[in-house]
Amino acid sequence: MTDQEALQLEHELGKVKPDAAREAVMNLTNPFIELGKQRGLQQGLQQGRQQGLQQGLQKGRQEGLQQGLQQGEAELVLKQLGRRLGTLSSSQEKTVRRLPLQKIEALGEALLDFTSLADLTRWLRNNKNC
Repeated sequence: MTDQEALQLEHELGKVKPDAAREAVMNLTNPFIELGKQRGLQQGLQQGRQQGLQQGLQKGRQEGLQQGLQQGEAELVLKQLGRRLGTLSSSQEKTVRRLPLQKIEALGEALLDFTSLADLTRWLRNNKNC
């Protein structure tokens, strides 16, 4: 830089107000900081995806297990009912299959006292909406 250029730079810097310069410097972006922000965001997204996937898998397993238990219990109770009372109507079978697990378990205990299909019909009517 020549002496004349140095004088001109010094003159121009003298025109800059300290507050304006400070603000201008604060608004400058640092490529390393920006790169760090992008990497942090990408890493956060990746972790979020993995956590969401794990939670989804866990919830799916729990729901599958619950559904499997419900279906298995329903099959067992239907077999017991058929053996105790004879052939059930398709409507009765569907109703039993749609019961929640707790109701199927309760039906499994109650059927030990059933003596006719009327007992089953009565039980289903009394417990269908509970």
